[in-house]
Amino acid sequence: MVAGLNGPTMAAVDDGAPSAGPTVPLVEAVSGPVGASVEWDAVLQAVRATVISAQTTGRVTRRLVQAGDTIRAGQRLAEIDDRESNLAIARAEAQVASAQANLSNATAAVERARNLRRQGFVSQASVDTAAAQYDAAAAARREADSGLRQAKVAGGFTDLVAPYDGVVTAVRFEVGDLASPGRPMIEVHAPGQLRAVAFVPTTRAGTLGGAPKARVMLDDPGGQAKVLAASAVTVIQTADAQSGTTEVRVDFSPPTAKNDAAAWTPGRHVRVAFDVAAIDALTVPDNAVLRRGELQAVYVWNGERFVLRAVRLGRRLGDRVEILAGLKPGERIAADPVRAGLVGARAA
Repeated sequence: MVAGLNGPTMAAVDDGAPSAGPTVPLVEAVSGPVGASVEWDAVLQAVRATVISAQTTGRVTRRLVQAGDTIRAGQRLAEIDDRESNLAIARAEAQVASAQANLSNATAAVERARNLRRQGFVSQASVDTAAAQYDAAAAARREADSGLRQAKVAGGFTDLVAPYDGVVTAVRFEVGDLASPGRPMIEVHAPGQLRAVAFVPTTRAGTLGGAPKARVMLDDPGGQAKVLAASAVTVIQTADAQSGTTEVRVDFSPPTAKNDAAAWTPGRHVRVAFDVAAIDALTVPDNAVLRRGELQAVYVWNGERFVLRAVRLGRRLGDRVEILAGLKPGERIAADPVRAGLVGARAA
């Protein structure tokens, strides 16, 4: 075991061991300015998402979609019992017919009154009365027409339809449930544009100002992260007083291939990485560091053999890692720590 960062080193091979062994390329510990990045956990959200609510009261009679279904604009998603709305439409149509009959009678009455007035058989007051009755009948007809249109609009609320092309995110009802105005029924989203939402410490949000470059990373079961470049980064200029965090939104375009797009769904946890200003640091390739439990070490070439030396790591900077202690600039280490630990390993 390695006693500590500044303690004695361990030889990779014992004295007297055979010299024949694998050859291992060397890399140099480099000190200088390097591009730095910071990472935070985030959650995927759809940029365009809609909650479809009921606009009428009635029992749900049909559910035509399930969560995950692809939908088209105007497609019916569910149906609500329309018997009451059909009765309202029939009642409104009857009122229109009644109003039309009254209007026709008033039209004939005012024409007769005007003819009789020209012949001197009735007074002008009679003509004025007939005209007023005609105006009232015409207004009643317009009111009946409006009532019919309103009944038909309300009747259309018994069908829940898709507002745009998208994907069903969630269905919040079952057939037989009572729908009521304002009750959320179906959630849909457009998959063409997503955002990763992260809540970062307010003290760190200032470093993301301007137009920082960002990446969205999704871990897959194979251990290989899928990385997509961000199209926009928005820092919400408010802070949560309780958590001391600021919301940061990272917009990006998900893959269009069906197999790849299936992994990028709203609600999934991802990581977002932001490129920040360059810093001065001593770095080595990340894959040159040997990690065994709590041990973090590298194999240093002393000119004759590889010697295991513990190091203290700092930030990960892309494919390199910062060395806080244990190495000096210019020292050469094994690029492959596993092969360097074999008996007789030599520098390439």
